Amino acid sequence: MRGIWARLTLIARVMLCASLALSLAGSSLLLLATSKEADFLHTHLEEHLTSEMEAVSLAISEWAVIGDYANIKQVLQLRIKYGNIQHIAWTNARGRQLSASAKAIPALRAPGWFVRCANILSPQASRALVIGGRDYGQVSIEMTATPYQNRLWEEFLRNLAILGLALGLDLIVILLILKNGLRPLAALKQGASTLERGEMASRIAPQGSPELVHVIQAFNRMAAALETAQDSLRQKAEQRTLAASVFENALNAIIITDAQKRILEVNPAFTRITGYSRAEALGQTPHLLASGRHDPGFYAAMWAEIKNTGQWRGEIWNRHKNGKIYPEDLAIVAVRDEEGAVTSYLGIFSDISQVKEQEAQLQHLAHYDSLTGLPNRALLADRLKVALAQAGRSGERLAVCYLDLDGFKPVNDTWGHATGDRLLEEVAGRLREAVRGGDSVARLGGDEFALLLAKLTDMEECELVLSRLLQSVARPIFLDGATLAVTASIGITFFPDDGADADTLLRHADQAMYLAKEAGRNCYQLFDSHHDQAARERRAFVLQMETALEQDEFCLYYQPKVDMRAGTVIGAEALIRWRHPEQGLIEPAGFLSQMAGSALEIRLGEWVIDTALTQMDAWHAAGLDLPVAVNIAPQHLARSDFAFRLKELLDQHPGLPVNRLELEVLESVALDDLEHVSRLIEDCRKIGVSFALDNFGTGYSSLTCLKRLPVDLIKIDLSFVRDMLGNAEKLAIVEGVIGLAEAFHISVIAEGVETVAQGLSLIQLGCSLGQGYGIARPMLAPDLPGWIAAWQPDLLWRQAPATWSRDDAVLLGAELDHRLWVGAMQAFVDGGQSVGQAELKFPPLNPLQCRFGRWYHGPGRLRYGGIAEFMAIDPLHQQVHAAGEAISALCRSGQIDEAQRRMVELMAQRDELIAQLHLLARVINACPCKGEGA
Repeated sequence: MRGIWARLTLIARVMLCASLALSLAGSSLLLLATSKEADFLHTHLEEHLTSEMEAVSLAISEWAVIGDYANIKQVLQLRIKYGNIQHIAWTNARGRQLSASAKAIPALRAPGWFVRCANILSPQASRALVIGGRDYGQVSIEMTATPYQNRLWEEFLRNLAILGLALGLDLIVILLILKNGLRPLAALKQGASTLERGEMASRIAPQGSPELVHVIQAFNRMAAALETAQDSLRQKAEQRTLAASVFENALNAIIITDAQKRILEVNPAFTRITGYSRAEALGQTPHLLASGRHDPGFYAAMWAEIKNTGQWRGEIWNRHKNGKIYPEDLAIVAVRDEEGAVTSYLGIFSDISQVKEQEAQLQHLAHYDSLTGLPNRALLADRLKVALAQAGRSGERLAVCYLDLDGFKPVNDTWGHATGDRLLEEVAGRLREAVRGGDSVARLGGDEFALLLAKLTDMEECELVLSRLLQSVARPIFLDGATLAVTASIGITFFPDDGADADTLLRHADQAMYLAKEAGRNCYQLFDSHHDQAARERRAFVLQMETALEQDEFCLYYQPKVDMRAGTVIGAEALIRWRHPEQGLIEPAGFLSQMAGSALEIRLGEWVIDTALTQMDAWHAAGLDLPVAVNIAPQHLARSDFAFRLKELLDQHPGLPVNRLELEVLESVALDDLEHVSRLIEDCRKIGVSFALDNFGTGYSSLTCLKRLPVDLIKIDLSFVRDMLGNAEKLAIVEGVIGLAEAFHISVIAEGVETVAQGLSLIQLGCSLGQGYGIARPMLAPDLPGWIAAWQPDLLWRQAPATWSRDDAVLLGAELDHRLWVGAMQAFVDGGQSVGQAELKFPPLNPLQCRFGRWYHGPGRLRYGGIAEFMAIDPLHQQVHAAGEAISALCRSGQIDEAQRRMVELMAQRDELIAQLHLLARVINACPCKGEGA
């Protein structure tokens, strides 16, 4: 029985017990209810018998008195039909009996055992019928209990069914409750199975009754503890595996000793680094590796630190098995037990020989120039700091020099960077040789060097070193069959005379170097404090200009460029102006030079280009297609991304024809870096932009340079145009520039045209394009369209004939030549000096030797000999030269007063000659073909 019970599930056990308990309780209730019902029915049957007895006695009492047996019989038969009476009888005193019995008795449906258990018997009773004290017989009634028994049985069966239904429902509810309540047990079982499979991360969601929730939470805590324990075991195992792997495969050597420093274990790296095998090392002490470079005090201090702190880290020199001494990075850790006693020592070290070599290399790279081997800026700063301290203590003078090579960039551009680097190496070697033993030479970068000349006794010693440096650098350099030449510009400043800190000294030497550049190069210059003050003021001014640019104080004026002979406007030049809030309108000469070389120069240059393009866009939209020229600053032009930025600015104005923009570059800037400027012009021309060479004639361009510059236009500098009619040299330059332009098929325009005569002369020389105050002053953009519509050229310009012959150009300078010649004569007479042939250069005293005389009696006579106005010049010209020769003779003989009087006559004769020259020029202009047949 106990075995069967043990095999039952919890639900089966609970259901069995519940069934028994509910059955027992229900049966008890059923028996109790049935018993009570039986008692109730029995009592009811007895009461019914009594009531029937009373009713029958009452009903037959009258008839018994009178002896009416028929009615008594009728009453008995009538009463037998009602109730549960089985038999009823009346016996009179004489023994006569009248009775009635039920004809149909209800069938008993209850089983016998139930009837017996119910104990509901059929009652019977007899009663004497006494009326008025007289006995009239006896009434007997027998009741039947069958209906009551059947009723009780039916009630029993009904209650039994209700009990069965209730029992079934109770068991179903109990079963559902058990199944639902015990569902977490299934989850626990599943969780336990999962843990059994090793899935320690599995957890069960708390559910069910509070007791089961507690059980599940306890299970989860147990699972977490198991997982932690498993992870810990796995980590420890992995750590042991990793430690073993690290120990075996570590690049660093590992050595383990006992507390007495005897070696217990070493790894393979130990053998590789020291040369000793594991067998050779075990049982030995680390003293096996001692190099002998460290004294006992070093080791004592090391072990003292290990004792106090439990560890030591540092660099140490050890000896390889082969005897080689090497540096190593060593770390030692003392391993202690729980009581704090040292049980072993762990040492980890690596051979840092390569690290030491690399450190030395890095140290050299950090302090020396990789190309020349000279100290770099960092080492120079250290040496300068030391030199300043020494000079401060000793009171000796220290010279700080800043050296920059002249002409290095053209060499670099022409021969390439490789040749440039070799040149720098050669120069560095020469500088080392030229300085004294205690001096320092450093390369700052590019072609810039710095020198420290210490312990100078006097300025002469310093000048001697500097002269030697200049001479050494200037010597020709022969590389790969090429002869290269560079020079040096040196700036110098002295301590303690100038400043007290290194930065100030270097900065002042740098400024002095620029002074040497400005002084003609290949020289040295001392720092000038006034120049430094000017530099400070310049920086302040540049800051003021930056603020002006941010506050939109700059604007563009436009000066028209015209064809003087054709009477057409061919474009305009954009000229920047500064609307200063206090000083009013400032022209470019008042501020552009101050910002030269600064970053603002580029920003302002891009602003000018963008502003000009915006205005051109507006004019183009209004129907005015006007080319505009913009000046480009040197630093702006030197940018490698100039063409790219220019295209970006042009792309912002897609509706504007690109070829309407013209860029002007100074001739001197182009010559400074011919290769770069030439490439830049080509790049910009590919975009569609044209180029003009500005201030032409001031940079002394060679024919080769001009040929290499793909410019579209040459601008004759205004300094030549303005004085061309009063200075023969400048007139010759103008004439030469025009000739060059014609030779190279390049357009030419004259700047600074201020008079009609200048314009006419330019037209006659072959330059009809011009700009200047004689045409129009620069004006704001809104005023330009109206000016263009109203402008008319001078009538003389329009009527000027075709360009004169190059030979005829001498006629233009004849007036100037004779005015200058007479002026020189006057100066000598006024000074009381004699004027000889050598001193009178404009023209010589002999009329056939002056420039005009040679032209007159040569090409002039051939072309214009048939013109009366031409022929009338010869006697006037002879007269002027004769007067000049006479005055010269008077001066030689000391007759100064007479010479003064004759000077008045000479001036009148000069004016008469000039008037005839003007008359001839008008005739030639009116009909240049007039003398062709002469």
